[in-house]
Amino acid sequence: MPVAFAAGTPEPSGTVLISGTGAVAAAIEDREAVAIADGLGWLLGDRGSGYWLGRRAAESVVRRLAGGEPDTPLTHLIVTAVLGHGPQKHGPQKHGLQKHGPREHGPREHGPQERGPREHGPHEEGRSLANAVIRSLQSAPPAAVAALAPHVGTAASQGDPVATEIVTEAAALLAETVAAVRRPGDTTPIVLAGSVLTTPGPVREAVHDLLSRRWRAPIATAGSGAGAAAWLAARTLLGPAATPAHPLLVTSGADE
Repeated sequence: MPVAFAAGTPEPSGTVLISGTGAVAAAIEDREAVAIADGLGWLLGDRGSGYWLGRRAAESVVRRLAGGEPDTPLTHLIVTAVLGHGPQKHGPQKHGLQKHGPREHGPREHGPQERGPREHGPHEEGRSLANAVIRSLQSAPPAAVAALAPHVGTAASQGDPVATEIVTEAAALLAETVAAVRRPGDTTPIVLAGSVLTTPGPVREAVHDLLSRRWRAPIATAGSGAGAAAWLAARTLLGPAATPAHPLLVTSGADE
């Protein structure tokens, strides 16, 4: 965690929030972690992490599918990512449930009651598709679920209300994790690290907004971890006076 913090600022103390496959926050003093919040693993913790986002998205999608609710950007993205094809592959037209246009066999001569109930309605199709997603994810490792996280941001950018709600909840949980290790009024830097928070999009924007409203402090996005590790090692070997400039002072990586 000190390396992730140093990847965002040359300052010796502050707070680092990491959200990748997992999620954790740490208070940093003199480039050492002195307090840690969350980081409890995908099963019982890591709230707001990539795994958390992917699981929440998949849960919402399978419930919508099983309930026969209409397709949404999030539904399409998650089903495509998990199964390799979108919901339309199992859609109404496959079973002759077209919503528009004339019937293929000419006008109807008898009332609809003579055709009997549809063999495969949208509810049955949705339930079948939901079961396929469930089976696939139940046999997948946590990293595969976390890989669904970027689709939440994409769908939220497209106006999907369910995805937007997930983004809002994730940001609130991550801000709470920071609050567990950071004092009110603290003005030291906050560094955002991990793939969820270093990738531009709704999640990073929402987290940045919550943190900036709660603390009047610089908020930076972590840059190269390898560069930060090398810089910290140089400080240890050469001493602060002989250490080369911090990587961020050479190539800017902070957004305050």
